Amino acid sequence: MQRSGIRGLVNVESPDSAALHPGYGDPMTRHLRITGIVQGVGFRPYVWHLARELNLTGWVRNDAVGVEVLVTGEPQPIDAFSRRLPWEIPPLARVDAVTWTDLPAADAPPDFRIVESGAGRAATMIGVDTAVCPDCLAEMLDPADRRWRYAFINCTHCGPRYTLTRRLPYDRAQTSMAAFPLCPACAGEYRDPANRRFHAEPTACPVCGPRLWVEALSSPPPPGEGGPEGRVREQRIHPENRCSLTPTLPRGGRGQDPIPATLDRLRAGEIVAIKGLGGFHLACDARNAAAVQALRARKNREEKPFALMAANPASLAAWVEWGAEELALLESPERPIVLLRKRPGADAALPDIAPGLAWLGVMLPYTPLHWLLFHEAAGRPAGTGWMWEVQDLVLVMTSANPGGEPLVIRNDEAVERLAGIADAVLMHDRDVVVRCDDSVVRWEAGIPPNPPLEKGGASTPALMVAGGFLPLAKGGQEGFGDVTLATVAEIPPSPPLGKGGATTLALTVAEGFLPLAKGGQEGFGDVTLAAAAEIPPSPPLGKGGASTPALTVAGGFLPLAKGGQEGFGDVTLATVAGIPPSPPLGKGGASTPALTVAEGFLPLAKGGQEGFGDVTLAAAAEIPPSPPLGKGGVHSQFIRRARGYTPRAIKLPRSGPSVLALGGYLKNTICVTRGDEAFLSQHIGGLDNPATCGMVMEVAQHLLGILEVRPQAVAHDLHPDFFSTRHALELAAQWDAPAVAVQHHHAHIAAVAAEHGVEKPLLGLALDGVGLGADGGAWGGELLRLEGAAFTRLGHLAPLPLPGGDKAAKEPWRMAAAALHRMGRGGEIARRFPEQALAVNLERLLSQGDGLKPALQTTTSLGRWFDAAAGLLGVRAVMAYEGQAAMLLEGLAERHGPVAPLEGGYRLTERTPYEIRNPKSTSTCCPCSTASPTNPTPPTARPCSTLPWPWPWRTGWRPPSGGRI
Repeated sequence: MQRSGIRGLVNVESPDSAALHPGYGDPMTRHLRITGIVQGVGFRPYVWHLARELNLTGWVRNDAVGVEVLVTGEPQPIDAFSRRLPWEIPPLARVDAVTWTDLPAADAPPDFRIVESGAGRAATMIGVDTAVCPDCLAEMLDPADRRWRYAFINCTHCGPRYTLTRRLPYDRAQTSMAAFPLCPACAGEYRDPANRRFHAEPTACPVCGPRLWVEALSSPPPPGEGGPEGRVREQRIHPENRCSLTPTLPRGGRGQDPIPATLDRLRAGEIVAIKGLGGFHLACDARNAAAVQALRARKNREEKPFALMAANPASLAAWVEWGAEELALLESPERPIVLLRKRPGADAALPDIAPGLAWLGVMLPYTPLHWLLFHEAAGRPAGTGWMWEVQDLVLVMTSANPGGEPLVIRNDEAVERLAGIADAVLMHDRDVVVRCDDSVVRWEAGIPPNPPLEKGGASTPALMVAGGFLPLAKGGQEGFGDVTLATVAEIPPSPPLGKGGATTLALTVAEGFLPLAKGGQEGFGDVTLAAAAEIPPSPPLGKGGASTPALTVAGGFLPLAKGGQEGFGDVTLATVAGIPPSPPLGKGGASTPALTVAEGFLPLAKGGQEGFGDVTLAAAAEIPPSPPLGKGGVHSQFIRRARGYTPRAIKLPRSGPSVLALGGYLKNTICVTRGDEAFLSQHIGGLDNPATCGMVMEVAQHLLGILEVRPQAVAHDLHPDFFSTRHALELAAQWDAPAVAVQHHHAHIAAVAAEHGVEKPLLGLALDGVGLGADGGAWGGELLRLEGAAFTRLGHLAPLPLPGGDKAAKEPWRMAAAALHRMGRGGEIARRFPEQALAVNLERLLSQGDGLKPALQTTTSLGRWFDAAAGLLGVRAVMAYEGQAAMLLEGLAERHGPVAPLEGGYRLTERTPYEIRNPKSTSTCCPCSTASPTNPTPPTARPCSTLPWPWPWRTGWRPPSGGRI
């Protein structure tokens, strides 16, 4: 009989061999299959330890599906093995599903073993690259350890994964570590299931592993002598070969050690290219203004912000502020760059790091090599205690990608392409297989919650998190606080809690929490109820004579109790006879008990185990309702999703055919779907140069290869001239698959809907830069109604001319001129922008455009409105990098603080009718109501739904009596 369960949300259905097998008690065999992130994260040794602890025999192995297990033994320990398997997993593992099949008892093998990987079509995924773990750091900083100060230390719980893997299954032979045969000591660790490095594929030591060295770079040769990218080298290095640009350096002695040599260069004001997990960084001393200016000049990066790396948050405290959430992001295994709000004086102390911006991007060391630089700067102290002390060294760490091209990853690339930018290169001979930039995130508090959970019109209790575990709701996490239950009507009554042998309800959760409601929120799995017969009731609560079940922990997760921890087993109900039944939960407007937990664990029972805190009961009517929980609970906002998160899958609401989506023009990222998972690539960048276009092809090939997917459709942007569009059409023809053009803003909203499992019709606002619209225009501030794969454009921001076409997106003064013209103040353009030589001509062009339609392209982009505001305020006339004007405006707003609402301006309330139009207008000029080559059958003409111009508050217009906007 085959059984299955999901660990990703709550728990796996507990097997019950006694119920399934009449001959319970005889030896049996169970075959299990586990999918998720279960390779390269110490999962097989974990299974080995668990099986040996329970005296089971059999084997475990990797295959292309995930992990496969066969156990033989007595039914009770096999059931315990199956229950515990998804809950006690290693820190980097994630179990998505467990399926098992019970078989007739096989000949019992002598012990439990880890066997060689099996073959088959890939249905698993490589783990993400993570920061070096505390255990490895402790070894690296222990002078007595054989890996003392070794820059490539790692184990099954940390280190590179995705960036050094060529294909699945994830074994050493499939990674760039295949070039480094293990020495006897490392081989012993690698083969020992009890060792932390058992089958840690990147494992190595100073005897057998990769090595470091420093090479000085010269200035680029004169034109015509060395080519466009730097000097010519006689020796070329290819990804499959170990690099030998310089002889291997012997170890020991300060003069020969590349770490102090690199630190000396940094302290002398030089720029050093440092090889990391996904490519090279350009590093310099962040406190050295001359070094920072030199880096800007050499990289041609005049004002774009740089990221900083420091040993710990304390070393950054003088310049930035953070909360607990930001600190958790900084110290997470993913180690992203986190945007933190600047403190006063930060720009003076760190000139030219992030000029004019309110935020500073900072990260902590995540590779052993990073830590060795900070360790050297601290004076090489033994142990790890120094890591939490304030350190003087703060480094600029920016991607080594000259001219906006992809990240440099190969040693020969670094020597050639970084000549003239870096003074030296700190490199090693472990190849980077996949280019991968650092991720950039920002903490976003105050995310609006979802509407209440519903079932057939009745609602379930809304839970408020104030710092505790949420045993009654999906998404609860340890570290949250008290849980309160709000008053809810129309909840069917619960059966009385047993008396004298009566039954109570046992809850079994599959893909969801919510033990008080069947079905839960839409998109969650059902909650099944099973009778638990002959369980006598528990002692009374001691209030009103009512009783509730007392929960006893037998080593498991407590879905009905605060404080439950993963890794424990079942929850049993204590037995006491002769107790009167509890009153039912209210129905038809009656209230349900509100539980307030004060230092306690068992919210359904007073007292609980000795040493637990009390639980107080209060009438629900006395407690104001809590806001509902937001599904997903994502509080960190990605600015760039890359190292540490790629290729972690995003779960989709349902399975579908595999699709390759090749993204847009700016900030390109591709996506591959497989079943009900979406795999996003690392950040690629703007497709405005051949190298980045080549990276799109490189990343697509690698991602499809490791997933073993052949797409059944290829999606691309609606714009026909993007490289991503042309490549999508080539691949679709090659695979004989359909190519699907998707409008830019439709894709934005549809992606959010897919991520959050919303399949019903919805309204969405897409507010961004520019994308080709369905009418051929430049869209960017769109109100769309989505229904399946179709959308209707309901409204948009007022269009602005784009004087100069693409130049207008880079020069805010042009957008300011367009806004002045729209306000009827075009005569001010030349006077307000006297430093712009073309201002007079632009004023004339805008005035002519009114009579020569369509003389100028227009856009509804919100981004261009921000540019217009920046130009009118004198913040920026010409941008040094994409998005700079809006970022500078944000910085000014942050420094100013809160402002009072505009007198007479628009206000939105809960009862606002979301229809904003000029009541005097009967125009049908909205492009979505007009026929075009891409829209041959427009909807029925209707009053234009664009925001009117001039703005109503400028003309004194107010809504009709009784209306709100």
